[in-house]
Parts: sequence; C-alpha cells; structure tokens
Amino acid sequence: MPFRSRPDTLYKYLAPDRIDVLHSFRLRFTPPNRFNDPFESLPRVGRPNRESIRKKLQPDEDLGELMRHAIPFFQEHGPQHVLDATSKIFGVLSLARVTRHPLLWGHYASGHRGFAIGFTREHEWFHRPKRPQPPIDAVRPVSYRWRRPKVDIGYAEDFTRPQIRRIAKGMLFTKDRAWRYEKEWRVVRPLDDADHIAKNDDEVVHLFTYPAAAVAEIIAGARARMELVEQLREVATDLEVPLYQTELSASSYRLRLARLDER
Repeated sequence: MPFRSRPDTLYKYLAPDRIDVLHSFRLRFTPPNRFNDPFESLPRVGRPNRESIRKKLQPDEDLGELMRHAIPFFQEHGPQHVLDATSKIFGVLSLARVTRHPLLWGHYASGHRGFAIGFTREHEWFHRPKRPQPPIDAVRPVSYRWRRPKVDIGYAEDFTRPQIRRIAKGMLFTKDRAWRYEKEWRVVRPLDDADHIAKNDDEVVHLFTYPAAAVAEIIAGARARMELVEQLREVATDLEVPLYQTELSASSYRLRLARLDER
C-alpha cells in the first residue's frame, strides 16, 4: 500500500503557528456546521415524524393536509435545521490514521510547513468522556458513503437526549466517499464539557485538555522551517516521544519518514 499507517496511532495535522497545542495540551472541538465542506454532517430528511406534527395540529386543521405541506418543507429546510441544532450540542475532533498522504499535509498542515501530533488511540482519554454519551463515547472511524445519512425529522423538543445522540452518531461519523483517502477517525464531545472557552474574533472556540501521556510521536512536515523543527524537538524531548520529519521520495510521489531525535 502506498500510504501505510500505524493502526494504534491517530494523527492531528496542524499549521506551524499552532505549536501552542503542544504547550497548552488543549485541542479544539469544532461544531460540524463550521467545517469547510458544505456537505459535512448534513443529513437527508425522510418523512416528518407524524406524532410530532400532530402535536402542532390546530382544532380546525387536517393532519393529512398538514403532512402534505410539511413533507416538502421539512425535506428542503430540515437538513440544515438538524445540522445547526446538532452543532449547538456537539463538537468534533478530527484525526487521521495515515501519516504520509501528501494531500493531508497539503490541506491541513499549511502546505507541508506544519506538523502532526500522533496520539495513542487506546489511551483512555479517547474512550472515557466526562459524562457518558452512548453511542458516541469513544473515538471511532468515519464511514464513507455515497448517500447522506437519513433522519426522520420532527420538532426538536420532541426528541430525547438518547435519540439526539443516535441521530448525531449517524451524521457525525458519515462522510462522502470522496474523502475516504483521509482514513478519518473522530472524537465527539458535548460542547458544554469544554475545559476552556476562548474567543477568536467573533467565534467561540471550545477547547478540551488532553493528557500528555496520550502523545505517542510528533512529525514535522517536509517544508517545516528549522525554527519549528527545533521547537518540536524540544517538546518531543520533554514528552520523551520520537520526532520524525517527512521527506520527499527521490523517485516517486510518496513521502517517507525520517527520525530526527536520533540524529
């Protein structure tokens, strides 16, 4: 395989100015409606929930007639409504299972100028949130599909928390097959559980503290400046984890890893 992965390690790609992530031990969990892909976590809507509609029925209204009007309305406006409602509750941490795919370094690490943090997938931080949130407690792989996940929509107040979490699981762990090269894994947490909330311009940023022991390795991009490499070397030494850097193959379009802390 051209891009072999380490099955027990998951990677977070970062821009060079995000070295603070290794100093603060904080990672951002992003509401899905803020991702750059407009299809991100956007469901397709089936029929509206009949009982949910019945509760809104006025004495002089006919349920069948109301349903006929509700179906096209919900199918047009429902997907974004569900996504926005979900994004008020949950944040997503995106990780990748591959280390040497050029597109990941190009898209998420400032054109190979940034770095990646390798995390131990089995560390308890990825499996034991502050509050149990089944079925989305643990880090899990994204499923890549041609069709968006289906949601039978109703009014938000009619859904219980377990129902909301089941809906969220289908939405937040499903992506278009065009993205399957990323081999993405995700951690989902309630935004209310953030350890720190910051303001970035007009945007609210939810930060979760990760344990230093969860870091397994650090990788500098092929175009990383020496100043960044030396900063990463210092962090790797403090954490007692290996430091690598990607290098361009001399004959193909592949990347390879070279260990730096042993030089």
